[in-house]
Amino acid sequence: MRKVALYLVLALQVAVLAYMAGNREYIRSMGDELWLPTAPIDPRDPFRGDFVRLRYAINRAPVPEHLKIQDEFPRGAVVYAELRETVRGTYEFVDLLPDPPSSGTYLKGRVSGRQLWRDTHVDVKYGIEQLFVQQGRGQDIEDKRGRRGEVQVPMEVLVAVGSDGTGVVKDYRWSELGARLEVLRSNRRDTDRNPPDLETPLSPQLWFTLANVSSEPVDIAESEELCQLVLVAAFDPSFAPLTTPRRCADGFSTSVRRLAPGEEVGYNVDLSLPLWRVHIAGRDGELGELFDDWSDQFRVVYQPVGEDEVWQGRLPSQAFSVFGRID
Repeated sequence: MRKVALYLVLALQVAVLAYMAGNREYIRSMGDELWLPTAPIDPRDPFRGDFVRLRYAINRAPVPEHLKIQDEFPRGAVVYAELRETVRGTYEFVDLLPDPPSSGTYLKGRVSGRQLWRDTHVDVKYGIEQLFVQQGRGQDIEDKRGRRGEVQVPMEVLVAVGSDGTGVVKDYRWSELGARLEVLRSNRRDTDRNPPDLETPLSPQLWFTLANVSSEPVDIAESEELCQLVLVAAFDPSFAPLTTPRRCADGFSTSVRRLAPGEEVGYNVDLSLPLWRVHIAGRDGELGELFDDWSDQFRVVYQPVGEDEVWQGRLPSQAFSVFGRID
């Protein structure tokens, strides 16, 4: 009798695994397709065997209201990331919901962490965080994506989505543009200075580089006021600017720069200047005045303005703190 029960349990497990595998193959073949940009990678995470670890902006998203009201939100809770298509054809985050939206595009995920980032964000996994590759190709992909101090190239992943929001990775491609972030000046609170330089501003000075990593020329938009660059919170998947509306609201002229294959262009981002004053949670001022915690992280994002014929999309830098530390 025990053997029969054991065989039944094993048969049930095999049936469940077979169903899961078959369902994923069905989604891969018949599901709706969307391109989802990956976020800048953590260069400290090494390549692992025959798969590449992927991370998306939607992996860390605002906590839904139904989780906020609970004393302890459950690991494994099902949530849905509502998405919308951009002018470039990729998809971006709109909202994180407890139930699937009645229309539109969405991905089903599960809460993967029990810790909120600053009580506002939650970690979510969607089952699309690994890209399996042929043996020997994984290291080439890691090299293409770039590491600390190098130009990092976003991978855009083709995801097939089932009727219930389940996603399956199908393919990938590379962005035409890559980005690099460097620290020109650290915050004066930098503990490496002894004694600290009180004349140094509270906010860091950065150098943000765009690079054409494709084999064709790429047109980008620029303005003297650097309105093609915005400052965002590192864990905001919507990339909502922290800079005040008046920074570029009064009108500005743009020009088009053509980058040849392999060509780079850099921008001086001095966050102590009035140009980069931020407004968040009712507070207004210089970034280094409003934030003094190592856990506060931000990104510089390139997003074109005012020109339709240029490269379209959002290209975020690696995360950095007000002390100038780059993640």
